[in-house]
Amino acid sequence: MRCPTIALCVLFSISFLPPNLSAQTRQDALRAMQALQTQCEGGINFDGYAAALDDAQIKLREFFDSKECDRNPDFADRIERALIAYQSAFVLWQGKVDYKQDFVSADHPTMRMLLDVYPDAGSLFGRDGQAQVRGLVTFLWDKGDARLNEAKRMISGKGRR
Repeated sequence: MRCPTIALCVLFSISFLPPNLSAQTRQDALRAMQALQTQCEGGINFDGYAAALDDAQIKLREFFDSKECDRNPDFADRIERALIAYQSAFVLWQGKVDYKQDFVSADHPTMRMLLDVYPDAGSLFGRDGQAQVRGLVTFLWDKGDARLNEAKRMISGKGRR
C-alpha cells in the first residue's frame, strides 16, 4: 500500500515544480549551439568541426523531441535555423575536402538552394560565378550565429523575435 502513496507524492511534487525549471532544456539547446559556435570562433579543422557538429546535433535531438520545443516554437525555430546554417557550412567544407576544390560555382545545385535561402550570399560570387568555399563557410557561420543570438535574447527576455 505504500507504493501508490509514494507514487502519488512524487507525481504531486513534480506537478508543482517552479516554471523556470522547464527552461533548462532550452538552456541545454542554447549551450550545445554555443559550444559549436565557440569552437568555430577559436579556429577548427574539418575533423574537429565534424565532431563538434555531431556533438551539437546529438544534444539538440533531445530538445527537438521534447514538449519544451513544442511550447517554444519561436525559440526552436531560431535554434533549428542556426543548426541548418552550421550543417550547410559542413556540406560545403566536406565538398572542399573531398574534391580538393577551393571554389564553388553558383550554378551548382547546392549553391542554387543556398542562394534561395540566403540571397545575400550572391555578393560572395565573383563575375566568373565562383565563390571561395572558405568565404561561404564563414558566411554560413555568421548566419548561424545571428540566429543563435536571437535565441539567446529570447531566453534572456530581451527580444521576442
